[in-house]
Amino acid sequence: MEPRYNLCYRDIDVPVFGMSSHQQLRALVEQLQREASMERMKTSDAIDQLKDYVREHEKDDYLCHPTRNPRANPFREKSICNIL
Repeated sequence: MEPRYNLCYRDIDVPVFGMSSHQQLRALVEQLQREASMERMKTSDAIDQLKDYVREHEKDDYLCHPTRNPRANPFREKSICNIL
């Protein structure tokens, strides 16, 4: 049997398999506790890490630095056979 989902709190879905409202609330509280215990990172730190990653891999990016050999670019448009 496929679980049905009830939207109990914001966008958190708690699966319902014939659970009572007390059991649904308990499942919701457990889910919220798991989310609250997750280690979080400051947005500014995440942005700095993302910038560093982009700078480190920029030299390999074909969109930033196209090569002279068009066949080496995976983003090039594919040619169509015009023999027909």
